[in-house]
Formats: sequence, C-alpha cells, structure tokens
Amino acid sequence: MRLRFIAVASLLLAPSLFAEDHLHIFVSDLGYASSKYYGDEWSGGVGIGLSHVWNPRWSIEGSIAMERRHTDVTRFGLGPITYRENLDSFPIDVGVHFRFPTDSRWTPYLTAGVRYVEAPSNAFKPLVFIPGVPVLVSPRDQASNRTSGEVGVGATFRITPKVGLQFDVKRLLRSDSANFDPLTKGSVGLNLSF
Repeated sequence: MRLRFIAVASLLLAPSLFAEDHLHIFVSDLGYASSKYYGDEWSGGVGIGLSHVWNPRWSIEGSIAMERRHTDVTRFGLGPITYRENLDSFPIDVGVHFRFPTDSRWTPYLTAGVRYVEAPSNAFKPLVFIPGVPVLVSPRDQASNRTSGEVGVGATFRITPKVGLQFDVKRLLRSDSANFDPLTKGSVGLNLSF
C-alpha cells in the first residue's frame, strides 16, 4: 500500500515539479507604408500572452493583442467618396504547443489552436461593383466576427534560462481573408519564464 501511494504521488507531482509559466510580450505583422495621399502609416499589433509548460514537450498558451490595419473605404451619397480608415481589432488566441527539445538554445515547436476576432464596427464586406447600378452600404454589409482554427510553427531562442526571444508564424484554417484579420500572421516577442 505504501509503495502504491509513493508511485501515485510521484506521478501526480512529476508534471507540477517541471511545470513553469511564461509571459510572452510580442509584436505581430509589423508593416510600414508611405503615401503622398495618406502620409506614413504603421500597421500591425502588440500583445501579451501567458503560457503554462506542462512538461518539456507540451504547453498551452493564451494571448490577446491590439492590432491596427488601414483600408480604403468608399461611401456613396451624392457621389462616391473614398477615404482612409483605421481598423482596430483585439484578437484572442488559445493554442497548444508541441515542443522539440534540443541541446542548443533553440527550441522549435508546432502549434494548433483557435482564434477569435470581433469585427471592428467600421469594417465592411468587400463591395461588388456593377457598372450602371447604384450601390448602397447597409448594416448587413458589415463584416462579421470571426472564429477559426489555426496552425503554426515557431521557435524560442533562450538568451538566459529565464529570458528568451520567441518567433512564430500562424495560418488560419479559413478560406476567406478579412481586411482586419489576414490569414497568415507572423510575430516576434520577448519570452520571460517565472
């Protein structure tokens, strides 16, 4: 009986003895554009994530970001008026990482998870123009919230045992893109263990 208790306690405590948490601060899809009509524009996002490492191979991560993209919007009144508008979104990602431990400072991983993005109130579906037919933008033409599965690859480079850099690329499993939520995204960030 005593031996079984020690065996069960060892099995239950082993994952928690290894377990550690990571704080991940990142920038994603950083872009810059310059135009004589709109001036200089930065696009992309910043975010924060928290992950729990269960063992050397498995971890789970949740993150939230603030992303800004720019789009040309055409509204119709007495005539078409086109102007530049910011699209701000706050995506939430939850994913599982499968790591490949190595003897170097690099730890590559695969990730799979779910992404949710609430459509900005000023985001509209793309309009189809038919020559000679007036087009009106109605509330039903507004873009809808998006939930999608996602997969990706990444790597963590350990600078010290507690500080590292994390790089990843993720792809949504959707077939449609939105101007506020592209299908493929890359990010780089600081990874802190505690």
